[in-house]
Amino acid sequence: MNATVDKMISRGLQYLEDRGYSQSSKRMNLGIWSKFERFFCKTNLTEPTRADGAAFLDSRGISSTSTLTSWQRMQKRYIDSLFDIWEKGECPLRYGAIRIPLPDCFRNIHEAYGDSLSKRNLTPRTIYSKLQHARKFLNYIEGVGICDIKGVCVENIYGYLSTIKATQTKSGVKFFLREFLRFIVGGFGVDSALMNIFPVILENKKDTLPSVYSAEELGGALRSIDENSKCAKRDRAILLLAMQLGMRVGDIVELKHENIDWRLRKLTFTQQKTKREIVLPLPDECLFALLDYLKNERPQADSSHVFLTSRAPYKPFAVCNTYHGRISGCYERAGVDTKHKHRGLHSVRHSMAVNMLLTDTPYPVITGVLGHESSNTTKTYLRVDVERLRALCLEVPHGC
Repeated sequence: MNATVDKMISRGLQYLEDRGYSQSSKRMNLGIWSKFERFFCKTNLTEPTRADGAAFLDSRGISSTSTLTSWQRMQKRYIDSLFDIWEKGECPLRYGAIRIPLPDCFRNIHEAYGDSLSKRNLTPRTIYSKLQHARKFLNYIEGVGICDIKGVCVENIYGYLSTIKATQTKSGVKFFLREFLRFIVGGFGVDSALMNIFPVILENKKDTLPSVYSAEELGGALRSIDENSKCAKRDRAILLLAMQLGMRVGDIVELKHENIDWRLRKLTFTQQKTKREIVLPLPDECLFALLDYLKNERPQADSSHVFLTSRAPYKPFAVCNTYHGRISGCYERAGVDTKHKHRGLHSVRHSMAVNMLLTDTPYPVITGVLGHESSNTTKTYLRVDVERLRALCLEVPHGC
């Protein structure tokens, strides 16, 4: 037994205990930590480093350069957590996929860009998205051998764009690059010619139709939730809020107890995207799903947020959470055809709007439910209503 590793494990277990981790989580952490201790004892060294942790993971076939299974990613997280607790006294929650590495040579640029974004009154979700774009771009630049931002040239910009496949995604990347290039030209002495690469961005997100699923397909996705699963009640409540009220995932994540008026059966909240206050009625199915989750499944935690993570420490979802995995899994289990369609929770919002349109719901009503600033925004869904559009087509004389 190594004295230092033993202390690390003791401190790690105390940390998990203090923050209310479940017994199963503590057992799983301890299992990997104990294996690391046995591995390290063979080195005859006294003070373990993160390099030793990486060597241990490598001995188990877990490499940062290879695609990992969910269990392998979990083992990596356990080892990272052990060192985080020992060195920093805390273990940050990790959500979703493994983060794209940020090159040390560009860390100051990334931090300065984050500071500039925080001064613009942007939502946390928007700031996170822009910083992720910056991280990916800087990682690419470092990967092609550039360690000084002043060395970036036009060929690098178009080379990065060539790695983006989806048309709609590429359009968003161009808007990001135009902003980011202006930032680094102004603050880091980059060639000013880069500011003129995208004077006009011609792509139009309206060129592609929104991903829409029928009421029957959404119903099948809802029924596909396994009632015996650990998060069934939470998943059902979240999906219903998107299906019946058209709420964006950011608004669902930020939903708090004070937003719910149980007596009047309504939700009142400020939209994360538009900053507009919106009031929505709570249909019976949504109301009872929320009550079921709050009374029978939600962890006991001192948080004003309605929806919490299912694993300790119980906290609200991260601002970057999109709930994509949950809803796409529902589509898959229900046998819904998702080919060439988005499968995230926002597709449910689109679907609700179009399904309301197909049942002759007036535009002002749909606008109010979605929280759009005007009906002109809502009318973007009209292009999905092919049958009504067909009736408005003009005849083409001698058409082929």
